[in-house]
Amino acid sequence: GFRFQNDIILGFPSGVWIAVVVSILLAIGLRYTVFGRYVFALGSNEQTARLCGINVTWNKVAVYSLAGLFMGLAGLLQFSRLATGNPMSGRGLELQVIAAVVIGGGSLSGGRGTVLGTLAGAGIMAVIYSGCTQIGMDNATQDIILGIVIIGAVAIDQLRQRVTG
Repeated sequence: GFRFQNDIILGFPSGVWIAVVVSILLAIGLRYTVFGRYVFALGSNEQTARLCGINVTWNKVAVYSLAGLFMGLAGLLQFSRLATGNPMSGRGLELQVIAAVVIGGGSLSGGRGTVLGTLAGAGIMAVIYSGCTQIGMDNATQDIILGIVIIGAVAIDQLRQRVTG
């Protein structure tokens, strides 16, 4: 059968290249378009964005539509790797996604964050999980360590907000 994920291009699986291309396009879109500025404005303060003339409803629909597109792409890549569909395969990963964003410098109160920072946060989490697995820690202990890292990242975020704003 067709196994898209196993194709190696310049030493990396094709899924890595798809993630790189999507990340670059998303970073450019968030940084250099009006829609990107609107997204950050919505994340920072929805009521203020509405008062500034931003069509909040349309922009929310657009953000959720893009999220659905990216989830579909992720599901397609997951299906190509496993060659079977499991609707429960991503269950419980929400905390890890939030952790990657917070560790990467995104704010839980919204309005701040970067694609590169989120990728860096995901990389840091992967290193933590890999190191814990290599030294033989069980999954519960790994989750506790991740929780401590998240608490530290949130504490740093709160301190940064107090100092800057």
